[in-house]
Amino acid sequence: MEVYKDIEAAVLAILDGQFSKTVFNLWFSELQIEEIKDSTVTVSTVNAFKKNVLLTHHMDSLSSAFREVLGFAVQVEISVRDVDMEQLRREAAALPDPVEEEEERRDREEKERLTELLERKEPVAGYTFDNFVVGDSNRFAHAACLAVAQSFTTDEEILTDPLEEKYNPLFIYGPSGLGKTHLLYAVTNEIKVRTPDARIVYVRGEDFGNELIESVSRNSTAEFRQKYRSADVLLIDDIHFIAGKNAIQEEFFNTFNAMYENQKQIILTSDRPPYEIKNLTDRLRTRFEWGLIADIQPPTPELRAAIIKHKAEKMGMELSPEIITYIAKKIKNNIRTIEGALRKLSAMHLLTKTPVTLDSVKKALLDVQSQNEETTFVADRIFREVSLYFDVPVDTIKGSRRQASVVYARHVCMYLLRTLTDFSLSYIGSLFGCNHANVISANNKIEEMMEKNEDTRRDVDTLTAKIKKQA
Repeated sequence: MEVYKDIEAAVLAILDGQFSKTVFNLWFSELQIEEIKDSTVTVSTVNAFKKNVLLTHHMDSLSSAFREVLGFAVQVEISVRDVDMEQLRREAAALPDPVEEEEERRDREEKERLTELLERKEPVAGYTFDNFVVGDSNRFAHAACLAVAQSFTTDEEILTDPLEEKYNPLFIYGPSGLGKTHLLYAVTNEIKVRTPDARIVYVRGEDFGNELIESVSRNSTAEFRQKYRSADVLLIDDIHFIAGKNAIQEEFFNTFNAMYENQKQIILTSDRPPYEIKNLTDRLRTRFEWGLIADIQPPTPELRAAIIKHKAEKMGMELSPEIITYIAKKIKNNIRTIEGALRKLSAMHLLTKTPVTLDSVKKALLDVQSQNEETTFVADRIFREVSLYFDVPVDTIKGSRRQASVVYARHVCMYLLRTLTDFSLSYIGSLFGCNHANVISANNKIEEMMEKNEDTRRDVDTLTAKIKKQA
């Protein structure tokens, strides 16, 4: 079941943050949830020896991890599953280097999954314009994407319309976790239905630059240019990552011009509008503004309530208006946090086989920090000081960029939020569009670095003093 996978991933992420890579990979990485029944969770491993080690040494850690994810205690049982040893050896050989960061692996897998799904001929199940919940904060972006998708047709009269009537390029911006990816899927799905032979290429801004560098080193720039300039639809996610990289901006400028002149659709996303992207060349900024710019803002209370009702129904839960209103007031800024809260409620409902009541919802969401003006003010102060100190924009700190300096600033920010406030791990994670396990991992890394690296200790101490002085 899908809910099992969500619980399993969250539990493993917690254990990964608690143990060394060697210990985690040896005893925990192969665990799978087999059954959840009557407040008992059965997990399986690959042999009796590992089962015995888990039963002898690690049951407290397993029980604690499940309790943290589910919000209440469960009994954990261990079983041994049948394993194809040859397949197991093949999988072990394909494992990444144990020292590679788990966050990077997940980001890479998500990028590969997204690219594959968008570039397939068949539509991506579940992502349409009809099931995108529309409100005042995202209505314009939704309408703009729908208009672009509907411009694809076999009707010759429409195909010969002037390019400017097709909103090219379409530039969508807004914070992470608000639905930009859903709209990208919806656009491609609609185009695939209307024009099945359309060639769609998706890439992140950062990966566009990496591919260009690799093509230069392999003397294959002609293939690189053919890939992008022959596309009917080019989607560039997080286009702001090319800012400040002159050679990459030059290549994208030429790609943009070639596609635009051939009336090919370009769709760009960013965490900010073109005029706020630092170190972006004026001629690219101008071209980004040629078409249509649409923003997505945090959802209004009415939209949050509609999203909660829609997603709960998809999970098989019927929530009363009172419960929907409570959740909407509790979680204000990030749709991913709403989804996480609903998954937790779904898991509790599945395990306890009891109705979802307002009291049970309040208990389940105790670790989700209410986002009132005071908590927002404190969080904004910490983000602002970290941004100024490391010269990294706040939106970049909150985003998913994997550059080492950005990741370091992000982890320091998580550490300060954890040590200087009473915010829950889940709430801190929601500020970055991630879960509490990522926050635990970041805190552990900064603590370890502070013990070994004087520069890290100085950074944290300086920022702490600045933030406390303002308080």
